[in-house]
Amino acid sequence: MGGSPGRGSRDSPVPAGLRVLVAEDNRINQRVAQRMLEALGCTVVVADDGVQACERVGIAKPDALDRAARVASVGGAGAGGAAVDAGDEESGPRGEGLACDFDVLMCDVQMPEMDGLTATRVMRAAGVRSRRGDPLPIVAVTANVFDSDRAQCTSAGMDDFLAKPLSRSALAAMLKRFGAGDGETKVTLG
Repeated sequence: MGGSPGRGSRDSPVPAGLRVLVAEDNRINQRVAQRMLEALGCTVVVADDGVQACERVGIAKPDALDRAARVASVGGAGAGGAAVDAGDEESGPRGEGLACDFDVLMCDVQMPEMDGLTATRVMRAAGVRSRRGDPLPIVAVTANVFDSDRAQCTSAGMDDFLAKPLSRSALAAMLKRFGAGDGETKVTLG
């Protein structure tokens, strides 16, 4: 089984059955990411901004958690329980955290309403977990590729960094790194 011919290595299997949430405000970038991911065997759900991304992972009141996370970080409490007390009870990191229906979140950094860095902080404060039960992998997708940009993304709680424009090989490598998929079929870059 193979995807369409690409520039990636032939021995780069991509886990099949991955569910990827793409948070991106630009419609063209949404379509490009969606088509590339679907060609790699992923199911894709799109969010137009950070608020929608938070809602898609099950955070009912992302704005309340954003305010609480900012207060907690200023007060030195970090992304722990202090952020939860001001937010929705169902969105807190108590117990097992908040389970969502995705394996990976690809998140644009600059978006209206709520940017990707803030959305990441909110999700980390809420304890969002992937379908596997581990913390949801959040991958920054941005045209800003300086070391300072990477540091901002890491500081916000993002796990990886992809530069725009996306390349099929970089996307496949990220999916291989973070995706467990259904464990059965593999799509190989051709």
